Amino acid sequence: APPEVFYNQDEAEKYAGNSRMIEIQSAMSERAIELMCLPETPCLVLDVGCGSGISGGVLSEFGHTWIGLDISPFMLQVAKSREAEGDIMLSDIGQGFGFRAGTFDG
Repeated sequence: APPEVFYNQDEAEKYAGNSRMIEIQSAMSERAIELMCLPETPCLVLDVGCGSGISGGVLSEFGHTWIGLDISPFMLQVAKSREAEGDIMLSDIGQGFGFRAGTFDG
């Protein structure tokens, strides 16, 4: 099914505005950063399925730069409205992407 079935404008806004969802997503992001064992120096991280940019916000808080990819234009609109600090792009990861191997630290 196309992404609009699951994340139309209304659903995207509800997801990004749900305080419980933000809390869970932030905690999971902090754990993912821990598991990546990134150095304390700023790193470049790829956020696949970045959605509304919640995880990217956590990456930014930790001092990292990030590039986010998501299949839903509505989720990316929410990320833009939240003033996500990373670069975000509409992309279907199933179709691959044009970054060279070794571009990202995590």
